[in-house]
Amino acid sequence: MEAILLDFTNSNKIINRFLGSFLNGFRQAGGNHQSIDIFKTQILDCKGCTEDIFFQSDGNCQCFDEFSQFYPQLRERNLWFFAIDLEQRDYFPRLLNVLNRMEPLFQPNYNGDSVGAKKSIFAFIFSGSRDRHINPLVHLLKEFSQLYGYDFIGTLHRPNYDLFELLPDSISSDFNFEQDFERFGFEFARTGKVDETICQRLERNLLPNDSFLKDFALLLRSF
Repeated sequence: MEAILLDFTNSNKIINRFLGSFLNGFRQAGGNHQSIDIFKTQILDCKGCTEDIFFQSDGNCQCFDEFSQFYPQLRERNLWFFAIDLEQRDYFPRLLNVLNRMEPLFQPNYNGDSVGAKKSIFAFIFSGSRDRHINPLVHLLKEFSQLYGYDFIGTLHRPNYDLFELLPDSISSDFNFEQDFERFGFEFARTGKVDETICQRLERNLLPNDSFLKDFALLLRSF
């Protein structure tokens, strides 16, 4: 299974641990992936070329930047992962621009044939302790998938990730998130499907139905 990860997390250390575990499991089951760090890649604003009724596509983007070098891989990979941190202030305009920049992948090439094969999209969504609404984001990704004939196979939303920054590894490891992320990646590559049981464990609410509050209280008392 050939995948590409579009990373909108800006190298958050907690999210990196979770994604690293997922990708490790993905590789163990024979999957192959490439990552694009959106925050560290030069991505010019979309010029909106196709809004000109006289524009004729040659199959290439008219923005010449670092992002353009990834078009061949985006065309070839049959599975796209989006990893999005809702706590990044400008994640949404960056995402909109990236989605707009995808249009050359689906414009006719020199021979007038359609470019791009059937692909699937899955999104990892991470949020902190604030109440974040993921529905607008999910709706946007679904619309993008429908527009270009992709199969949107779902999301995994991990809330409260910022709380793990306050815990020592000896406590945070008790939740087994990294092991579950690794297993999730392994099953994803092995079956090509989302393991709903593992996904539900990874999405479970830490507050207030988990032991997190007790552990967090003990941690505060130690100061």
